[in-house]
Amino acid sequence: MDLDAAWQARYEQWLAAARPWLAAQAWRRAFEQYPWAAPTGIPWTPWTRPLRHARIALVGSGGLTIPGQPPFDAGNPEGDTSFRIIPDRGPLPAWRIDHGHYDTTAAQTDYNVVFPLDVLRELVAERVVGDLSPRAVTFMGYIPNAREFLAQSAPRITEVLRYDAVDGVLLVPV
Repeated sequence: MDLDAAWQARYEQWLAAARPWLAAQAWRRAFEQYPWAAPTGIPWTPWTRPLRHARIALVGSGGLTIPGQPPFDAGNPEGDTSFRIIPDRGPLPAWRIDHGHYDTTAAQTDYNVVFPLDVLRELVAERVVGDLSPRAVTFMGYIPNAREFLAQSAPRITEVLRYDAVDGVLLVPV
């Protein structure tokens, strides 16, 4: 999906009007006039590979990071379009949720609530899923400037998934 210059102009107009509401964290009010995009021509590829033979990647929007990674900029009214790579090597000994736009209480206790990495590992061990990608991807789901995310981060995430030769992706929106 590509958002054109007309969408960007509507976004800029919305952002100018919504800034006071965003600063006040009045999310409902801020997003009343948001220029939601209606995707057209969504590419669809039918699933043909048995899941027990497939390599699956995890991509989540819960804003999870691990030690050594910079936090997401949850305070930015325009969101944070960056992403983080989470290596798939054992349970995460430490993690952080850097997302200020949902109740993170449960995720602070168990990251599997928003990033079910351990659950996918169990499915591999049970031979329900063939394999996991060696890397998972996480980003902060609060990204009002969708055009920037689609132009910059989405292609880079796609490169990671292609390089890791995944057959499918478990998308976990928050």
